[in-house]
Amino acid sequence: MIPSSPEVMQSGSRLPEVVIAFWVRYRHLFLTLGIALFSALVVLSPRVPNSFVVTELLPPRHPERVQWERFKQIFGSDELVLVVYRDPQLFDPSGSGMARLHGVTQRLRAIPGVRDTWSIDQPLGNLIIESKLTFAQDLRRFFEGYTHNSHGDLCAVVVVIDGSPEATHRLTTTLLELDRVAATLPEGMLVGPPVLIHEGLRQAEADARQLLWLVAALLSIVVFAISRQIRWVIINLAIVGAAILASQATLRPSFGFASAPLASLITVVGVATLMHVFTRYKLCDTFGRSREESFILSIQQLAKPVLLSLVTDCVGFGALSFSDIQPLREFALMAVFGIGWLALSGVLFLPGLVLILSREKNPSGKAHPARRWTALPRQRITRFSRALLRILKITKRLWYLLIPAVLALGALSIGGLFQLDVETDFTRHFRKRNKLVVAYEVVEHELGGAGVWDIAVPAPRELHPDYLRAILRLEDRLRQEVLIPCEGGRRPGLTKVLSLADVVESFRQDKSLRFIRQDLMDAVILGVIRQRMPGLYRALYAPDPVVPDRWWLRIMLRSPERQDASSRRQTIKQVRDITAEEWPAIRATLRFRSSGQSEISQKDQDDDISPLVTGYFVIFSVVVESMLRNQNITFLGALVGMICVFWLAFRRIWTVLALILCNTLPIIFILGALGWCRIPVNFGVVMMAAISLGLSVDSSLHYATTYERLLKAGISPIRSIFCCQMLLGPPVIYATLSLCVGFLSLTTSQLVPTAVLGILLSFTMLSGLLTNVTLLPWLLLITPRNKNCSNEGTMPASNDRKTQNEIVMDKLEGDS
Repeated sequence: MIPSSPEVMQSGSRLPEVVIAFWVRYRHLFLTLGIALFSALVVLSPRVPNSFVVTELLPPRHPERVQWERFKQIFGSDELVLVVYRDPQLFDPSGSGMARLHGVTQRLRAIPGVRDTWSIDQPLGNLIIESKLTFAQDLRRFFEGYTHNSHGDLCAVVVVIDGSPEATHRLTTTLLELDRVAATLPEGMLVGPPVLIHEGLRQAEADARQLLWLVAALLSIVVFAISRQIRWVIINLAIVGAAILASQATLRPSFGFASAPLASLITVVGVATLMHVFTRYKLCDTFGRSREESFILSIQQLAKPVLLSLVTDCVGFGALSFSDIQPLREFALMAVFGIGWLALSGVLFLPGLVLILSREKNPSGKAHPARRWTALPRQRITRFSRALLRILKITKRLWYLLIPAVLALGALSIGGLFQLDVETDFTRHFRKRNKLVVAYEVVEHELGGAGVWDIAVPAPRELHPDYLRAILRLEDRLRQEVLIPCEGGRRPGLTKVLSLADVVESFRQDKSLRFIRQDLMDAVILGVIRQRMPGLYRALYAPDPVVPDRWWLRIMLRSPERQDASSRRQTIKQVRDITAEEWPAIRATLRFRSSGQSEISQKDQDDDISPLVTGYFVIFSVVVESMLRNQNITFLGALVGMICVFWLAFRRIWTVLALILCNTLPIIFILGALGWCRIPVNFGVVMMAAISLGLSVDSSLHYATTYERLLKAGISPIRSIFCCQMLLGPPVIYATLSLCVGFLSLTTSQLVPTAVLGILLSFTMLSGLLTNVTLLPWLLLITPRNKNCSNEGTMPASNDRKTQNEIVMDKLEGDS
């Protein structure tokens, strides 16, 4: 039976009362619909495996993405990885090292999905170990850094993996098989950009499962510790679990770094929201009302702040869609849908579960003394209320110290914002003990760096000496002139520059072959490479699939991966500048061959063709450069969205400013601290600002809406502030505690951005709680009010809790 007493159903809009009454009356129907809907979603939703392409880090029309896709169109979409192992006898004159290498390459080629392998034994066979052959020594020197290290005791086999769209589904299986083979070799390891991305996806999927269970367990403990009732644990798990299942059933992410914490975030948001429902329901139940009356009154009072909180959560998450990084936009969509499913899950399950699992303790409707099992939470509420009132007294007495301290801290934090730098090494997105990080350290120190990229230069249909000499001039300038600053002065920015021109040049240096005409010798050398290493030849020299008369030559570059953003930017700029300067001379060799015949058509001459400088090193650098810009854009988007929501909710500019100030200060403090502590910005930091702004306003909204309601009920501003502090202090603390526990559990993630996100969100929530209970009350108090709102009022005695709560509840109930 729905209660219709005047105490509950009095003044105010009739529509919300009717809707809530209908909702409660037909709670069994809503519960049944919820079970049917979410069960259908789980059963019928397709299971699509995660996949990711590196270009998805950038918008479709980004110039760097266009260049990368053009490069892939020319040279194919195959992926390159390295199988590295230790062999001190690699170049032993006995040939034992070459024999082992040959066996390894045969095992790798037998793996499904592997197109080809490149190793140091392929160009000349066992002749590569002959110390008397000059061209053999030159080949070893030129391939150093790609197939072996400078000491000759570390061997690297380049594995070409089929990257066609048809083979995408088996890429994971291929990488796993390669990793198994590498694990059987001495100090064997598998490295490469595809391995980095695959490891990120694998860790993200593992994190998504482990973190969800950990967050759910920890928050269940928190809920039980606060409520001392198992039914509220069941209610939280049911509502949040249904939302997570629906989110996973309807949306499937393609990039794991950003989507790993999604289920955990939905859990934290859901539990924190339900904590407000629990505390208000218990407060209403304290005064002897029936369970239905308590629930209806709680929903009437919490409908507006809870709805606004969910909207602001969506605004905070949705602001990430302003980023030009595709994974963040994808995460924004998934998070907004997750909050939507959480709201729908609450609508369908909340009244049924609360009222079905509850017992009618007082059918007569008269107040009665609290039972023993509910006494402890009330004692805690009393302690919290007294402490919060003391905080108000202290801040009022020490305002002349508080305001300068906030201003000084704000100025210091703003200075720290200009010290922020970005994380440029993507291997640092993993824990140091991860085997992939160890492997990349070996490549970085012994193979010349893990940063791989390329220059694609238009080439003639047949490589001739003039063109090859022009390419060699370009490569010599790249080796000598690309310099970046370091502690001792300047160092080379490129550790390796290699193309077919270098291979040909190595044979030219052999004195025994100098009697052969140069163009004939070049043709013979290229023919040998095409025969013995057809995959490498095709990867370094390929026809243009769009313009049949045009060919392209590939110059492979290697750079240190672990360098700051400024060094990366300088390296790329210098390479592009030098390439642009040498391009006219190279293009002249395309137009006129030695015979004087034009090599390219008039249409190609008129085209603005130019070399392409692209690769993983460039793509990752562009993403790194955009992190701070994306953080500022998303935070600004969230801020504008919050201002709009606050204005629509309160229509008071001073209230809006007070809410914005109290919730942006903690974020600025945290970001400023990161800048002064030189903690680099990664994906977790980029996501933090917008998300924390959406989550931290939850407590502020409950405070502001209750304060407005008390003012409308005729209570003076000062007394309203004191009542809000006592009434809302405990649930705000409980909700913040739930948020912090949930976010801190993210620190167990194997992905560093997820762990950093959890730490920063926890600190931001605690800082937001501090500003909400100290600064926000006085900011609301000084906002201009109507003249009929008296500022008179005295501090209520905190030990007279029963009378105070009854007065406040009567006022709130009358306005409902």
